Amino acid sequence: MVGKNVVMSNRYKRLDDEDDDKEEDGEAELAAALLAPPSICIAFSLPDEDSVLDESELEKSKEQREDMMKKLRKLNLEVEQRINRAGDKLFLNVSTPDHLMAMQAQARGIRLRLQDKHGGALCMFSKKLVEGPQGKDRFLEPADKAIGHFSSLQQLEITDRIIRSEPIDDGSGPQTSRAIDPESLMEGDSPVIIGYFYMHFDRARYKLVAEWAGSWSSPQPIEDIKVYFGEKVALFFTFYGYMISMEWLPALCGTALTFSQMASHRLTGSWDNPYVVVYAIGMSIWSILVCQLWRRLEARLRYEWDTLEFEEQEVMLTEFKNHPSTVKNTHVNPLTGEVEEYWFDEGSLFPPRGRKSRVLVTFLLIGVLCVVSMAMAIAVYFFCRPLMKPGHTTVGAIVCGIGFSVVGEVLNRVFDRFLTWRMQAENWRTEVEREDAAILRTAVFKVVNNYFGICFVAFAANRLPSFLFSKSVLAAFRCPQWQCMPVAQGIFTTTFVSMTAFRIVEEKVFPVVKRLWIDHVNNASLRKAAKVKVVKLPMEEQLELGKSKPVTFLYETVVMQFGFIAMFGTLFPMAAVTALPLNLIFLRSHAQDLLLSYQRPAYQCAADIGSWQSVLSLFGTLSIVTNSCLVGLTAHSVYFYHANMTLVDRLWAVAILEHLLFIAKILIENLIVADAHKIVDSYENREELKRQMLQKEGLQEDQFKTEQ
Repeated sequence: MVGKNVVMSNRYKRLDDEDDDKEEDGEAELAAALLAPPSICIAFSLPDEDSVLDESELEKSKEQREDMMKKLRKLNLEVEQRINRAGDKLFLNVSTPDHLMAMQAQARGIRLRLQDKHGGALCMFSKKLVEGPQGKDRFLEPADKAIGHFSSLQQLEITDRIIRSEPIDDGSGPQTSRAIDPESLMEGDSPVIIGYFYMHFDRARYKLVAEWAGSWSSPQPIEDIKVYFGEKVALFFTFYGYMISMEWLPALCGTALTFSQMASHRLTGSWDNPYVVVYAIGMSIWSILVCQLWRRLEARLRYEWDTLEFEEQEVMLTEFKNHPSTVKNTHVNPLTGEVEEYWFDEGSLFPPRGRKSRVLVTFLLIGVLCVVSMAMAIAVYFFCRPLMKPGHTTVGAIVCGIGFSVVGEVLNRVFDRFLTWRMQAENWRTEVEREDAAILRTAVFKVVNNYFGICFVAFAANRLPSFLFSKSVLAAFRCPQWQCMPVAQGIFTTTFVSMTAFRIVEEKVFPVVKRLWIDHVNNASLRKAAKVKVVKLPMEEQLELGKSKPVTFLYETVVMQFGFIAMFGTLFPMAAVTALPLNLIFLRSHAQDLLLSYQRPAYQCAADIGSWQSVLSLFGTLSIVTNSCLVGLTAHSVYFYHANMTLVDRLWAVAILEHLLFIAKILIENLIVADAHKIVDSYENREELKRQMLQKEGLQEDQFKTEQ
């Protein structure tokens, strides 16, 4: 049914059996995986011939598998068939032979790193560059120790593109020119295939497990991460590690401020002291430095990884081309005279049409959700206000903070589903455009949803306009004895701790519960009691792994946490101390999940963190406003510097402090330049050495690539 050259794995084994047969205990499978070339796995579900009564279904399933095999053979790919011990799944391990790999790499313009003596720049692969005695040391060997010149990820990317290309009619039989589209083959109630994924390259994976996921004290091997996962994943972990390193300063200063507050509280009965003002100013400057130093680091990586022109080279999304709203047309290229196709769906706001009309609808709906979020935050505070008594606001503040967290998490989940729907409707042209649009919409809503409640209590509860509300309403919202600082401190502390707890439960507790439930359903406890273990093929194990989350939205938790610390860290100086150890744990935990708990993602490139940079800059600016208002209006720390200040004096103090901090922001941004001269000079030197090497060979790099 599935061919003669099929290897079958032993699925079950007694724990007290002899271990002489390595095939039975899976050791041979592991050894084979370590020696195997990088491959893509295509998984089929095999019907049970005894239970299927309709022979036409069996015949149809067999024809679909044979058709897939014919296409793969016509594409000159190497295919290994494996069937699991249960006999219900067939796996095709597809790889590209060396001669085809070199040809495809040159045709598609795959870039490799040159040796340092040739400049160390990235250069498009050309077979002419590696021919002859001098060609052996032109390119660096792959960092993940893959066979040949190309990394395992590059080999998988090439194999994937070949699989999706149309087979050439060689006249050997009926032409099956239709290209393989794995995503469409996995759709429907009766999918042709049940899995299509990059196999983990165990030689590199276990090295990363040891040196990255399992090594808590070692720096992240960013270059190895980039080679194994691509620039996009490496950039995220660079950003995550950078944010952790920058949190040490507010953590240390916050700890010192907390001890000083504890000492002064015994004397004054208040958490206000002179150092609160200093800490607030320091947090504003720190947030500006975080944004600008990241810009410089990101720019350095952009030059080192040579992703400067990535967005210009990005291909159009297939969904965009196939969307019913996309208009397809042609025009004559004035330079080549050839007829070229193009697609567009821009539209206009007035009158509303095309994509812009759908974007307008999205922002109108987001506005409605923002109003709902603000109304619910005000309602939570209104119902919790009676629990706050003069001098005893802790219970009410804690309940209110928990209410803010619960409402915020529920609305965040609702918004995430809403965003998925609207991104599909808006029909963006490229992946970067779609991601930047999604980030912008996420920021608009979640800034309001996460921070409005705290801002309302800290800045508005005592200052509602009297001409709009009656005295009874004003009294219902006013903080006890007009003191909003202790209320805001309790609410923010509870909200921050609650959201951290939600994160732990979502990312650590839920997966464990889910895994225990799956083990229960699969009778794992009974097999364990019977001293029986399941031995699976590596392909079978990786088929059962889930897909990793989109990298773009892994930034959300880190960026929003930065917003809490930068804007409201003065209310809870230990916020950074709370976040720092958890971030250290989550960084290595994310790495371990990516390597062991998820299928290997396809190659993803990125030149920067996208619109999240704008969100960071927004938080840096807002931190100046919130910290100035907190120490000048909400708290009473300024009285330690001038005891006879009036309300007007305090307003002047806020305005002066804000202006000074904005001046500091401008100075920092001009002193810490993103594209520093040394970075640019180093990049240009590498490129010049590369050009000199190519000139000696009589080559130009743009001649290597023969197709898109």
